[in-house]
Amino acid sequence: MANEILTTVTSVLSLFGTVFIVISFFIWNDIRTTSRRILVYISIADFFTCVATIAAATNFWLSGSENPRVCLVQSVIGTLSVLCSFFWTVSMAVYLYITVCMKNLRLAERLMYVFHVCSWGIPLLIVSLAASLKKLGDNGNKVSAGWCWVSINLNWSDQVLWMLLAGKLWEIIAYVVIAVLYALLKRNMKKEVKPMWKLHNFFVNFLLKAIHVVIYQIEVVWLFDFLSFLQCSLLPPIPL
Repeated sequence: MANEILTTVTSVLSLFGTVFIVISFFIWNDIRTTSRRILVYISIADFFTCVATIAAATNFWLSGSENPRVCLVQSVIGTLSVLCSFFWTVSMAVYLYITVCMKNLRLAERLMYVFHVCSWGIPLLIVSLAASLKKLGDNGNKVSAGWCWVSINLNWSDQVLWMLLAGKLWEIIAYVVIAVLYALLKRNMKKEVKPMWKLHNFFVNFLLKAIHVVIYQIEVVWLFDFLSFLQCSLLPPIPL
């Protein structure tokens, strides 16, 4: 019960945050840059993740159990939106690397078509395949708390495979790519600020440290999430 309450509260807060980002993008013309547009795409994906999670938790509270149909719909929407969020986050990192380090804005803008195909198309293909093969549904809160994901009715090897394909594999790839590109961005920015004034250097270093703290927090969350996945999924069930 505590997990469902915590999941609902965090989802509601995230919902308000995503709505604010999307609304602010359309209100202020000065911030309508390509990087901000990618952030809007990430927010849209996170918005549907929050809606799906809140719907699943609300259904559990009202009925006292997981409704199979609601759980299936929620797992499809939730898995699709989470995957889209991962892919767009990596796209954001690649875009910033090309514009800041390579200083090739033209190439970065052209890659937006590739970002759209990969960030919307690949998750849609994975979820469509998983749904058609009946791999999604109620997971009995085995790995996720308060929301549905990979069906618990699958055997152990299938559960591990589809947990990787429907989330964890792309999460690990996103973690590695973002960490590497962040390190390259940090090194590039340090090289560029060397001939500048000390005051400017101070503010840049402060910004880098702030970004490092945020990245570190994301890494910690992803690490604990991945360890939970290893503990609950990679270990075969013990026969009774």
